[in-house]
Amino acid sequence: MNKVVMFDIDGVLADFTSGYRGIEEKRGLPITMGDSWDDYWAKEVWNEIKASPTFWMELKPVPELTANPALWKEMNRLNQDIWYVTSRPGIDVRRQTEYWLRSFGIRYPQVILSNHKGEIAKGLNATHSIEDKAGNAVIIKYLQPKCDSFLIHTPYNANMDHAVIGRQVKRIYSVEEYVKVIGG
Repeated sequence: MNKVVMFDIDGVLADFTSGYRGIEEKRGLPITMGDSWDDYWAKEVWNEIKASPTFWMELKPVPELTANPALWKEMNRLNQDIWYVTSRPGIDVRRQTEYWLRSFGIRYPQVILSNHKGEIAKGLNATHSIEDKAGNAVIIKYLQPKCDSFLIHTPYNANMDHAVIGRQVKRIYSVEEYVKVIGG
């Protein structure tokens, strides 16, 4: 059976928090050091992100992918239907995202821009999904019950326990672990 695989980008593949902090630094704002996703909502930073024609193209990969560039090749070798689903706002976001993925060797990235990841998973008939935001992982599992929904462990979701994310969402600790699951 062919698998239909979803990857979130920011927090899973791209190091969004460093890019966000770079804008704070450039503007002389206090640097966000919180471990909660809610800490990253300064309006002036988001206004700059949304107005930038290059912000999403210039992000670095998460440290795991920087330390293990061969993992990008593994992702490219997967014989699956792979979708990159993100809710990034701004100028020409799909083009920026596709450019970013191609710059790391992803040959034909299929990018969907949407805040409705559960509905996207259902529409694609997704079999696997990886997210960094617990709410997205939960709604994907709820709306597409046959999907193996994974939550990658991050500082801002570390305190989410099974009472919050449910027992059907699986916590995972690396992109490499996810690639092995979907590749097997």
